[in-house]
Amino acid sequence: MSTNHLPRYFNPTNDVAFKKLFQDQAKLMDLLNSILKLQEGHKIIELTYLPCEMSPLYMGGRQSIFDLKVKDQKGYSYIIEMQRKREKSYLNRIQFYGSSTFVSQIDQAMKYEDLLPVVVISILGTKIFTPDVPYISYHRCLEDTTKQQFLFATTYVFVELGKFDGDTIQNDADAWLHLFKCAATEDSPPEEIHNPNIIGAYAELEKYKWTKDEYDAYIRSSLAAEGEEDRLTEGLEEKYEEGREAGREEGRHKEKLETARRFYTLGLSDKIIIEGTGISKQELQKIKK
Repeated sequence: MSTNHLPRYFNPTNDVAFKKLFQDQAKLMDLLNSILKLQEGHKIIELTYLPCEMSPLYMGGRQSIFDLKVKDQKGYSYIIEMQRKREKSYLNRIQFYGSSTFVSQIDQAMKYEDLLPVVVISILGTKIFTPDVPYISYHRCLEDTTKQQFLFATTYVFVELGKFDGDTIQNDADAWLHLFKCAATEDSPPEEIHNPNIIGAYAELEKYKWTKDEYDAYIRSSLAAEGEEDRLTEGLEEKYEEGREAGREEGRHKEKLETARRFYTLGLSDKIIIEGTGISKQELQKIKK
């Protein structure tokens, strides 16, 4: 429900708000079980927040919101890394981060046979894949013919909020995504949401419950995120302009080659053709052939 007065809730995708919400283990386990679509028997029942010294450091410092070690109902353990920020070369970076998290376990004196699989969850406010890819997508390493999975080191899960229709709530995963996308513009949770963890998340986001220090940290995080988005947009615009200029330069060079070809058919000397068009001797030889 939209409101014309000041919003009641903080934006849960803000880093400070996200961390405040999901320091509550019950809420975080509910979110993970929902997004990962874990069925009874495989649901996460324990999680541990990994301290910074046990998590890999990347270029530019820490890149993830949470690094977690989890255990499911079968007793299997694995590591979950949660990402929220879109960066340049994002898909390459996210694979680098996932691989680094997997490899960094060796630094903790673990044996190869004891290495835990890594699941990297990215929650993005935009779209990143083609329209035919669903708003929650799962990327695993599968054998090409049988489509079976034998390699479990890293799995990637992408949540594209830009694709999610905030009005459609069919399950708990949709309800969590609705919270992420719409809470900052609402004055109460939708009637379709009954999950007590999500209702509790709405309550946690109410502005009057935050201290002045928490509010200041939230504002600083918002400003920093806007600055990062501006730099990313600026970088994409620069890349686009570079591409346009490269295309224009390629077009100009093709015109030079065509002019050189005409000069050659007219019987002009090599020296005049090269000086008049600026092409190289090698390019002129190709034209002659």
